[in-house]
Amino acid sequence: MESGGQDGRDVDDALRREVVALRLRVAELQRAAARETRREARPLQLLVIDDEPEIASVTRRMLEGDGHRVHVASHPDDALRIWAEHGANIDLVICDVAMALVRGPALVARLAAHGRPPRVLFITGYSDEAAHAELQHAVLAKPYTAAALAAAIGDVVGQGAER
Repeated sequence: MESGGQDGRDVDDALRREVVALRLRVAELQRAAARETRREARPLQLLVIDDEPEIASVTRRMLEGDGHRVHVASHPDDALRIWAEHGANIDLVICDVAMALVRGPALVARLAAHGRPPRVLFITGYSDEAAHAELQHAVLAKPYTAAALAAAIGDVVGQGAER
């Protein structure tokens, strides 16, 4: 008597299809849970500082898509003005490291001198890990996705105590 045969292959194919369908359903549920978590998260007030207006604009749209209130500065003077007006309510500063007029860490130090020290997420196109360690703040590499940006923000904001 022969075992398996066509019936065995049919069962194997059916099981494979079921496994694939279950994996797709799990992925769908994970995506839905991530969307719900983002919706339930408290909207943040953020300051994005990048001397490249296109990058600042794309970052703003990503963040506003997650429900955050976003201030954007492409010039150090604008960043200082926004910080002076809204710094008490800004939850996180997202700042480029290498800008033409001032380096990000120097600008963050100037912000801190005009009020409370900000929570900071640096963004950079440079991958030198030694430089990242010197920044003493979280670092996100450019280019980044909306999901990577949201995760980095969650990590930084989750580290500090609520104000």
